[in-house]
Amino acid sequence: MSILPKVFKTNKVPEIFAALDIGSSSIKTSIFQFGKDTGLNLLGFGKSPIVKDDKRSMADVALKSLNEAKMLAQTNPRGLVVGLSNDKSFTSTTTVRFRREDKDLPIKQKEMDDLTARIQEASYIESSKELGERLGNPDLEISLLNSDYVRVYIDGLEVENPIGRTGGVIEASLFTAFSLLKDLELVNFICKTLGYTAQAITSNIYALTKALSFGAKAEKLNCVLIDIGGFSTDVAVVFGGGIYSSYSLGIGINDIAKKISLDTKTSLVQSQELLKHYIEKKVQQEESFMVRSSILDVLDIWLNGLETVFGEFEGIKTFPSKILVTGGGVKIPELIEVLRKKDWSKSVPFKGDPEIKKISVGDLSYLDIKNALGIEGSITSLSLSIIGVELWKGTSW
Repeated sequence: MSILPKVFKTNKVPEIFAALDIGSSSIKTSIFQFGKDTGLNLLGFGKSPIVKDDKRSMADVALKSLNEAKMLAQTNPRGLVVGLSNDKSFTSTTTVRFRREDKDLPIKQKEMDDLTARIQEASYIESSKELGERLGNPDLEISLLNSDYVRVYIDGLEVENPIGRTGGVIEASLFTAFSLLKDLELVNFICKTLGYTAQAITSNIYALTKALSFGAKAEKLNCVLIDIGGFSTDVAVVFGGGIYSSYSLGIGINDIAKKISLDTKTSLVQSQELLKHYIEKKVQQEESFMVRSSILDVLDIWLNGLETVFGEFEGIKTFPSKILVTGGGVKIPELIEVLRKKDWSKSVPFKGDPEIKKISVGDLSYLDIKNALGIEGSITSLSLSIIGVELWKGTSW
């Protein structure tokens, strides 16, 4: 049961809509069209790097990304959803146990709405406190993006939808995503510049989890999601198709480019180009050895950081052994290589030996992509399409 803030609810179903992914190093735009019966078609995709992080510059980057996608799509989207990377959103899951006054009375929508509001309030207080401690500012103002019931039990029995059921005890786990007010102001400014109002704003990692779980035949995910972006790595633990918690590690592809720049005595722009050519296997052997050495040096630090992140998750005795990896970093072959070969996982209580899998476009089963060239590493951006599906078509679509 996905819960979007009421201000974002809309009865109008656009045939074509855009998804804006505001990441740590770039802004990406995907344009989608609903199929006649089911399914979703990708019409266009655009990506533009973030050079400066002031509002005007960010809006210009978003506009460039949107225009690139519109040029490929040859149409104008009628709706817009927005996704934020973990450095701009804070997620958590809160579990409560509630004893009902009359166990024989069927559960009504108002009762669940009241329970949801209570859990959201508790999550707001806890999230505000924890985020304040992380950022060293107890006076930070945050706002709810969206929430989603991960699990609901009635008298110990898990149910898909509690409405209309009877029982004495409800135990519910509610996922919530919050963002700093200043980041929401940035999003609103960007959307206004683009000429749109965002119908929904959510966490990217939430959208990815929902997209991978979507469909009648989709099994409930139990995994660790790792999304390697330009300036950060987002890590989420997923149980039963819902996010338990997520953290962001401040190391990404840009750190590899910086190390290459230092080792090769080239500019950052030149090192980024060199890394791109290395991934495409278009460099000489001597350069290849040097770039690989720089990559492995950074990945050693990255793995140590990853171990630390796993230690930050509270209340988890055993982690799922399935690790799904995505983001721009998956283009770098050494990343998957070190995850599989290094003994970093020995200090983490996984259920079994870690199974590392790179997420592919094919894992978004509801999405029809005619040409996947150029979008490798952008799976998270494409997964924002599921928010449009939930918003305008519903989960039974």
